[in-house]
Order: sequence, then C-alpha cells, then structure tokens
Amino acid sequence: AGALSNPLVSSANKLKACEHELRMQVEMGNQLENQLSQLRNEHQGLLKTLKDSNSLLERHTDTIVRLNAEKSETSNELSQTKSKLEDLQKLFGDSTERYETLAKVYKKEKD
Repeated sequence: AGALSNPLVSSANKLKACEHELRMQVEMGNQLENQLSQLRNEHQGLLKTLKDSNSLLERHTDTIVRLNAEKSETSNELSQTKSKLEDLQKLFGDSTERYETLAKVYKKEKD
C-alpha cells in the first residue's frame, strides 16, 4: 500500500499545485478585468472631454469668424466715414476760400 500511496500523493500534490496555479490565474484575470474596466471608464471620460473641447473650439471658431466679419464691416464703415470727412473738409476749405475772397472784394468795395 505504501508503494501505491506514493504515486497518489504525488498526483494529489500536482493537482493541488495545478489548483493553486489556476486560482492565481483566475485572480490575475479578475485583476486584468478590473484594470480593463478602469481603462474603459478613463477612455469614456477622455472621449467626453475631447467632445467638449471640440464643441468649445467650434464655438470659439464661430465667434472668431463673426468677429472678423464685424471687423471687416467696421473697417468698411470707417473708410466710408473717412472719405465723407475728407469731402466735408474739402468743401469747408473751398467755402473758406470763397468767404475770404468775398471778404476781400467787400473790403475793396467798401474802401
């Protein structure tokens, strides 16, 4: 019976070693599943942040486009106003010259 029990003991020990190894592998698998779950959650968070950032970037881009259009419009209005002002200055200058000429003529006639 001693000779028979030795291979049985050896097999039982091997079985226990395999069971222990299997439990360690299952535990490692569980840890990897937990890590994968955490990574998925982080990935979802990063995707949301990216979408929010893209949305914000689009809004800023729209604002920049609108402000550039307003700047261009304001620049055109300013240019038109400047042109009108120059016309008024020329008109005022011409009127001043005529007034001075009339004043000289009047003064000569008066004298």
